[in-house]
Amino acid sequence: SLAYHLARAKLRVLAERNPKQGVKQFAENLKQGQYRNAQAERYGYALALLANRDYDAARAQINELLDQDKDRLAYQIALARIEMASSHTQRALAIYADALKLYPGNPPLTLFYSRALLAGGQADKARRLLEEHVRQARPDPDLYKLLAEAEGAAGLKAAAHQALAEHYYLNGQTDAAIQQLTLALGEKDADFYRSSQIEDRLRQLKDEKAQETKRP
Repeated sequence: SLAYHLARAKLRVLAERNPKQGVKQFAENLKQGQYRNAQAERYGYALALLANRDYDAARAQINELLDQDKDRLAYQIALARIEMASSHTQRALAIYADALKLYPGNPPLTLFYSRALLAGGQADKARRLLEEHVRQARPDPDLYKLLAEAEGAAGLKAAAHQALAEHYYLNGQTDAAIQQLTLALGEKDADFYRSSQIEDRLRQLKDEKAQETKRP
């Protein structure tokens, strides 16, 4: 499938330590027709150009792909990444927002969009987007870490500690999670509802830790 070939092309770019060499290889493959899938090879070429900070050329390659397949999420994310890297933040945010309408709840898209919002100084919007996402998505430590960053940037200290606790817990670091929840309870910005949430979660983790200690 095309998605498979796109993923392979992306991995080839990530595996190449020398961006210039990556650009050269993809360009040569396209010129000589040495590829399994033309769209995927051009996509890899665009990502290699992005890695090499050749933003105008990367944009041209992705726009050519979008002309053929305008709703392909991989291409939309790539274009938004190019716009972010070339300091066109508002363009990137508009692309992400439009893509999210087509692919609501998509995990990679949500993470990229949230990072762009944070970079663009829209921490509260990023926080609200991530809070909604964690209620619906599978537990993901990276997601909670980014949520903690957004909560902190929005000035919500207790919520930031609470999200970071889940990040640590999902990574198997229960002691660190308990420490974060304890810090959250000490923050003055937590209302009664959040404080109750934190206390309940802290009790759960302490009970779980106690059970682990009892096991032979």
